[in-house]
Amino acid sequence: PKSVEKVRGVGVFVLALVHRYLRLTPVYALMIAFHYHFASYLGTGPRWPMFVRCAKETGLGGEGEGGCGRTWWTNLLYINNFWPMGEMCAGWGWYLANDFQFFVVGLVLLFVYTKMNKKLGVLLGGVTLIASWGVTAQIVWTNKYSTTFANGFEGNQFDDIYDKPWTRIGPYLIGMGYGLLLGSQSGVCALVKHTRSVYVRWLYHLLSGIGMLACVFVTYLCNQKDATPWPLWADTLYLTFSRSVWVACMGWVVCACALGHAPVTNYLMSLPMWQPLGKLTYLAYLLHPIVMFVFYFSLRVHDYYYDGLLTVYFVGLLFLSVLSALVASLLFEMPIANLEKLLLEPLTRKKQTQKQDWPMAVDVRVTHTQQTSVGVGSGLGVSAASTKAPDSLQTSQSSGWVKQASGWMQGASGWVKKADTRMTNKGTHVVGA
Repeated sequence: PKSVEKVRGVGVFVLALVHRYLRLTPVYALMIAFHYHFASYLGTGPRWPMFVRCAKETGLGGEGEGGCGRTWWTNLLYINNFWPMGEMCAGWGWYLANDFQFFVVGLVLLFVYTKMNKKLGVLLGGVTLIASWGVTAQIVWTNKYSTTFANGFEGNQFDDIYDKPWTRIGPYLIGMGYGLLLGSQSGVCALVKHTRSVYVRWLYHLLSGIGMLACVFVTYLCNQKDATPWPLWADTLYLTFSRSVWVACMGWVVCACALGHAPVTNYLMSLPMWQPLGKLTYLAYLLHPIVMFVFYFSLRVHDYYYDGLLTVYFVGLLFLSVLSALVASLLFEMPIANLEKLLLEPLTRKKQTQKQDWPMAVDVRVTHTQQTSVGVGSGLGVSAASTKAPDSLQTSQSSGWVKQASGWMQGASGWVKKADTRMTNKGTHVVGA
């Protein structure tokens, strides 16, 4: 894709890695400090000492010898998923380690793709994906792990396959592949683009939705009381491919939305109400376990499960988590993001190649209909077909702006002359412009 081919220099990849670390780490470190030093003062009750012990002395499992008092530094290096679950600090941070590790691998693959050889980059990505599937299948088959989680993880299942990057990277690589296919409009995305029948598109949407729902709910029956366990081969297939199949189905929907073939889905997913919530998802992810721990460990009575109670708990804890994320975003995340911008701005500032005559903010958007819309900061809008090169288009539009601005100044000059004439008639001498 042209957007990828424009990447130049190793420094771009290093800068991307630095930006990712600075984007994630400061608020992550503040959350760990809060969890270790202050969260223990937020609750009371007979079960509250269990939470304090898990946070400071043991890990998430409550039986290890770790916790934030000993292994906090592994979180800041994003290697905490290599520690046993019972020794982790802020155990839910295992996925941040995966995410950062995947980002590094993705940068390496992108470097090979853009700086060395495209076919080699695609080949390395494909080999990594197949190797991930193979390793996952071998671990599940050898240890006879099951998809039944009614009684929690079996043995070392969490430490062996649940939080390890070599078993989790498959969906990430498929997502990168969809990005390349969407940029070049080839493969699956080309099929989306050239599918003209509305009924066929709806069929593809239906199949994608069924695939995603099946990946999530197909294990419902085997997790019921007295249910018949799946055979080992079925457990192996599900634990190896379920997440990758889910992402593959979702990729189809993304391509359809990006190419304008899913207007209803694209409208719903593009509603403005999602934007502020989307900006709070990271902090909500970091803080929601603490909100839940404070609530559940402060209870002084036993709960008896039924759907209504869990629904109330879900809605209430979701609201408190988002509210906590909003407060933390205003106090910490946004100021830190501004500091990072000031820190990295000298490294990312581009030199101006030409002098601008008019300080107007220009926003150029190219749509899938190959029409370019140019919006000027003053609120005016101009549209032109994008048959010319971008530079010539910008030059022609700039010429139009100059002519329009010249008309404005001529009108202002006439107004000044009229005012000068009126004041002169009254006996007041005015020096005209």
